[in-house]
Amino acid sequence: MSYLLKLISLVCLCIWLCECERSTIADESSDPYARQVAEQTAKLYSHSEHTRAGAAEALGFLRAYGAEESLIERLFDKSAYVRRQVAMALAWCGSRKAIAPLLDSLEDADAVTRQAAHVALTNLTGMEFPFNTMAPSPNRTAQITVWRNWWKTAPSDRPPAEVIELIEGWKHQPHGGSVTVSSTYRGPPEALTDGLLGPGFWQTKNVPFPQWCIIDLGQIQQISRIIIHQYGPGFVL
Repeated sequence: MSYLLKLISLVCLCIWLCECERSTIADESSDPYARQVAEQTAKLYSHSEHTRAGAAEALGFLRAYGAEESLIERLFDKSAYVRRQVAMALAWCGSRKAIAPLLDSLEDADAVTRQAAHVALTNLTGMEFPFNTMAPSPNRTAQITVWRNWWKTAPSDRPPAEVIELIEGWKHQPHGGSVTVSSTYRGPPEALTDGLLGPGFWQTKNVPFPQWCIIDLGQIQQISRIIIHQYGPGFVL
């Protein structure tokens, strides 16, 4: 009888686990993105450092803001390989919560992790205080102090004033050189490079597609992102 009861209990447990798994799959199947984030977040706790590192990298590519706390926890992983990938992932999907842990990572024993943390900090804050990851410890400490002192003064309810100044200065600065366009209906082609969101827009009308523009940047530059502000959905092919 004891053996039979154990067998019945085991069968019930298996049924319950299968039901839970089916329920989870059903809930997640409607949102492939959430399923991917959940899968990669779980892998952050794998016994394999390569699996943990790969999961951190994937979460960064996914811009998985919901995984931020798990990533911060793994920022102090025993594997330097994992810590590097986590720091870079936070560069993509970190928030204010990640700033203090990343500041601590500037003192990581691994030079590449320190560099990754600095990249993440510049990306999240907009500030570019110098940091030489290969410098002697006293030099790095002085540079880290500059970062920490700045962060202590940063307001908690709005972007730091320095960041706003950087944005405003860029917004009103003309970018690039000459602009060539396929045709123009309204708005001068120079509106593409004036750094302003209106009131002028480059527009075409009643002309064959494709319409195009060429912007001469004046020199070789690295472009990391392009944002297109449409005039309106009714005017876009």
